[in-house]
Amino acid sequence: MQLNQHLNMWEGRVHTNTKNFQGVMGLSDQVGTDLFLGNGTYSLWTKDSPDPVETGKFPAPTTYGAHPFIMGAGQDGEWFGLYSNVANAQDWVIHNEESDGSVVINMLASGGRGDLSIWVGETPNDVVQTYHQRIVGLPVVTPQWALGWHQSKWGYKDTQYLKQVVDEYETAQLPLDGIWSDIDYMEDYKDFIVDQELFGDLKEFVANLTHIHYIPIVDAGIAQRIKSVGGKTPYLPYIHGHLDNLFIKSHAFSNDSFTGRVWPGDVVYPDYTNPQTQHYWSGWLSYLQEQTGFDGIWLDMNEASNFCDGYCFWDQQPQHHVQRNLKYVPTGQNLETGAIALDAVHYDGSLELDAHSLYGTMETEATHNYFVETLKKRPMIIARSSFAGSGKYGSRWLGDNFSTYNYLAYSVTGVMMQNIMGIPLAGADICGFNGNTTADLCARWYTIGSFYPFSRNHNHQHSVRQAPFEFNGTFPHYPIKYAYIDIMRWAMWNKMSLIRYYYSEISQVQRTGGAFFRPLFFDYPNDGPDVYAHQVRNVMLGNSLKLGIIPDFGHSGTSHYPIYFPKGMWCEVFNRKGTEGCSY
Repeated sequence: MQLNQHLNMWEGRVHTNTKNFQGVMGLSDQVGTDLFLGNGTYSLWTKDSPDPVETGKFPAPTTYGAHPFIMGAGQDGEWFGLYSNVANAQDWVIHNEESDGSVVINMLASGGRGDLSIWVGETPNDVVQTYHQRIVGLPVVTPQWALGWHQSKWGYKDTQYLKQVVDEYETAQLPLDGIWSDIDYMEDYKDFIVDQELFGDLKEFVANLTHIHYIPIVDAGIAQRIKSVGGKTPYLPYIHGHLDNLFIKSHAFSNDSFTGRVWPGDVVYPDYTNPQTQHYWSGWLSYLQEQTGFDGIWLDMNEASNFCDGYCFWDQQPQHHVQRNLKYVPTGQNLETGAIALDAVHYDGSLELDAHSLYGTMETEATHNYFVETLKKRPMIIARSSFAGSGKYGSRWLGDNFSTYNYLAYSVTGVMMQNIMGIPLAGADICGFNGNTTADLCARWYTIGSFYPFSRNHNHQHSVRQAPFEFNGTFPHYPIKYAYIDIMRWAMWNKMSLIRYYYSEISQVQRTGGAFFRPLFFDYPNDGPDVYAHQVRNVMLGNSLKLGIIPDFGHSGTSHYPIYFPKGMWCEVFNRKGTEGCSY
């Protein structure tokens, strides 16, 4: 190990099972269908990057989350876990030597601690339970309704639009537990301020909802404005934060708040290392609560994201940039691309270079504290960015995915990995966020998405409308009497029939740790190569349900779709055959 101010590097070799070599798995977030890491370089540095597919090639892609944790099977059959307590930008170089079962690991970071934790367990889930219990904390306890069905879209432009969506769900006899607002509800895209022209009756709408919950978005950046665009209303969230000195500073020798740029234009970023920021954040969430009556919060752009690459203004820059001192630059890319400048400084003296990947987790923690201490409620927080330990404060969705069959498959391993990292309430944007879905893809996504712990339909403002009722008149091409909406309705009600099972199993995870939505080999690690193959198709939901998934049926150029069943009696859940639906 070599450790100094701007370089943290170590090399290790782990000896894994030679009879069934798989190597090591982990380092979320990685987008792909194999949880195990092939030869290559894997980078961790939170970034607003819409789900790039992992290649292992340098320069390496990075995305919304950073979890420096790996695990694997040792030569004696026991499993091991390794956690590196480093939040700096980091590369993990993996070299698998299958001949002797060893994996050589080189970790290179732009600083941070020399703090490694290593432990063993009899099974993969034992290792994950220890990771949650002893290192990152047990998952947050969430309300039961969070496991239900959620509808969102960037482009729900006013309260009447929200009401229409809710009415369409009721008319189509579709279950709905949450209706969401993207940035459309904000006045000039400013946090905590509702647009009174378009959403003036929002609170009344929310109050009249029956068994449906309202979740608005809150972005990381606070608009840097004294007044609104019209020049009449003072923007108090900025004024108060500025007067109380609660925003991240531009550099160590300046008292100016760092200015980034996001949806409202120039923005500043609350500094959660300042103990006074909790009071500020809770106070403005209370103000939003007074205007809306929300039940949950959606935290976006909290990597933290910036439409500038570092500094937006030359006069905020320091004389000497810390990036010039780096002996090695992880990711092989400019670390300031789409991010706060590395020289920006926090209240506790840490540079953004060292604290960047922690920002989303710190914001989630502050929001969690508001739910617990002010509202006295279980937190329903869905965040985009996360670091190790964020699961004890909030939950996640997988970010801006794409409307393709490949991304439908990636979502399965993505949700698995979030569960392993300690975030059981996780899911992908059903039907896809970017691009235009099709009726066939959307129906398949609903069928699979009905087994996500967190099931939400959400997409881009320029993409086609994809709520299930939009497909009422569309029929599959093959001879069948059902419309696509019937397939979606069937999937949605199937999940509702399993809610108590989901809630009971996830409650156990929240008490003891471990993964709920997990790969089959977690339960049958000694079954040989077949249980490790086709991870997307072989999923365990808690201790009693196995899910067989074929996301690309009819679209992969093959008619062979292996699904593995360990020895034992397996019975179909959704059938009317009784014991005739069981096989051995």
